[in-house]
Amino acid sequence: MADNRDKYWGRFADTYDECTDYVVGKSLRRSVIDRILKENFPGEVLEIGCGPGYYTSAIAERASHVTATDISDEMIRAVRKKTGSAPNVTAGKADANDLPFSSESFDAVVIANVLHAVEDPRRVLAEIMRVLKPGAAALIICYTDCGMNWFERIIIGMKFIEKFGSPPPYGLRNYSPEELASLIRSAGFEVETLELIGGKPKAMYAKAKKVSGF
Repeated sequence: MADNRDKYWGRFADTYDECTDYVVGKSLRRSVIDRILKENFPGEVLEIGCGPGYYTSAIAERASHVTATDISDEMIRAVRKKTGSAPNVTAGKADANDLPFSSESFDAVVIANVLHAVEDPRRVLAEIMRVLKPGAAALIICYTDCGMNWFERIIIGMKFIEKFGSPPPYGLRNYSPEELASLIRSAGFEVETLELIGGKPKAMYAKAKKVSGF
């Protein structure tokens, strides 16, 4: 059930990229794009929480086909507008807690800047595990204030409130690299790599493989 999560994020469909650039920095998001462009995605890729499509276009450059999903109707309209000329992108509404896809139907999953804002991240990871083919991998990207001092953390918090207002319905978690790796492993994934990108703040860029038996 989407409750009011779709309404919270849908308000920012036209301004999300500008607001996020202000909070975490345009250079950090560009660095994540550059890292995504080094990937070679096999077959069918699912993107969870695509927002207005900032990362979708980069994924599409490296994939045969991308199914871009978001909980917000407004975000889906925005990503369709942004990627309208891309023949290998399909966008549709989906709840990360209950994905409307068959088991083992995707060759890769990308979830960026989402896992920290959901009610039950383990449930979302379980759904990612379910829809991935055996041996396939998920890219899990989260921003973090790891390494920042208390003053720097206050500043970034103030920037978020200035642009987005109060936090989303289930708040915002701030994972350390160790916490994120532990969470991913608890869902049955093998963490192949976990990189830190950027300065202050950073992005954690994890590649997690679906191991046999799940």
